[in-house]
Amino acid sequence: MTCLGRLWHKLSAGGMKWLWIGIAAVPATRLYYVREMVAALMIFSIFFAGAATVVLVIFFVDLASQRFMVWAEAGVVRSLSWANDAVKGIAARPGWASVESHPSSILPKRKAQS
Repeated sequence: MTCLGRLWHKLSAGGMKWLWIGIAAVPATRLYYVREMVAALMIFSIFFAGAATVVLVIFFVDLASQRFMVWAEAGVVRSLSWANDAVKGIAARPGWASVESHPSSILPKRKAQS
């Protein structure tokens, strides 16, 4: 009996409290109020998990759009630079200046004879 007495004393110090709470929780789940609170907890848990998922998706879309904008901006800058150089090249030598006045310039030039 002394072993049982020691075990009872050890359990009553801290472990017995949780045992009594566990024993009391089982019949408490039969009460309407407790069932309603557990159902509300599950509903709100699902709601907050869905809200967290939506926030996470928005965060990743924002992150991807920032990276896309950096990539697109570099492409646009290159394109605008190329277009600017092309326009400057066209403005520097107009089309009428490149046309020769005489079609004989197409023929190869003869070497001068000495």
